[in-house]
Amino acid sequence: MPKYRGVQKKYNKWYYWIYYHGKTIWSKGYETALEASEEREKQARELKKKKDIHGFNITFREFISKYLEDHAKPHLRRTTIVQIESLSRLYIIPNLGGIRLRDLQKKHFISLNAKLYREKTPSIAYQTMRTIKKILNVTVEWDYLPFNPVPKKLIKVPERRDHHILSLKQIDHLIDNLSDQDRAIIAVAAYTGLRRSEIFGLQWQDVNFTHNTLSIERQYVYGEVVPLKTKKSKGTIPMLHRLPQILKEWKNESKSFLWVFPGKEKGRPLAHESWIGKHWKRIKNDFNLHAGFKFHDFRHSLATNLIEAGVPVPFVQLVLRHESYHTTADKYGHYAVDNIRGVLEKAFQKLSLEDFLEGGKLT
Repeated sequence: MPKYRGVQKKYNKWYYWIYYHGKTIWSKGYETALEASEEREKQARELKKKKDIHGFNITFREFISKYLEDHAKPHLRRTTIVQIESLSRLYIIPNLGGIRLRDLQKKHFISLNAKLYREKTPSIAYQTMRTIKKILNVTVEWDYLPFNPVPKKLIKVPERRDHHILSLKQIDHLIDNLSDQDRAIIAVAAYTGLRRSEIFGLQWQDVNFTHNTLSIERQYVYGEVVPLKTKKSKGTIPMLHRLPQILKEWKNESKSFLWVFPGKEKGRPLAHESWIGKHWKRIKNDFNLHAGFKFHDFRHSLATNLIEAGVPVPFVQLVLRHESYHTTADKYGHYAVDNIRGVLEKAFQKLSLEDFLEGGKLT
């Protein structure tokens, strides 16, 4: 029996379905698959006429609005939606928003990708192009376009760069020479390993000075307070080293009752994009930090320093709140191997000494 596209048998009847503008349209029942298929072709032609009238001149900007309303909001996490909205506002719409969907060509995406690599970062270029591809996948699914015009080879994951690590002594020196808000922000980053969005999402109710712990409950990204990256990201971690005292001093200075790092707008946290663009750049210049040292490298520095100090990888995993043990092991495994070698060498020396003292020998 020949197979007919979009036709399915239920009980003793044949039905066709058509996916149109984000909705699945089902037919009434027919006696044969051929009859259902023929009716499906007629219906498809009629819908195509309507689609051409409705969507022939739709611009990429207009489709993005429709995509966010009809696809993103019902199906995607709020964090993802905020990221799509931000990338669209900053990079996609200003460069491609006025072009009609049917006029989008490979050259548009090649030019935008090159521009973002040149003016921004490989990471921003990658995230933007990947978002465009996902949006245009839906244009195909909803019958606006026959295929996705984004070149497959264009979207390349940025090469993993080498992390630049600061020792605990270097971190202490840096913090000793900072003051006020900058001192508190760097201390939280360096002594807890929190991600940037998690740091600026902290509220004073999350800080427990009795038990010296921090509870991570939310993050602040692209101007919105949103849920954390994963369920594993939520948790309570210890405040290590000098952090409790530094935060107590900052709480008295800031006089804020809600956000640990309050913004200029009342009731809102500090926008970390703004802080990174102004204060962090100045700090890097003032202290001659490596040009490649990123704010996120405080997280890598903490993990590296803990493992080199002999802290087992599973403990480091709990502090960093990685989803999997392997994530921690893969990133910092080379440090763990050196550490394990030292522990094993000490164990063998101890065993050899005990064996010598007991006069052990082969029999």
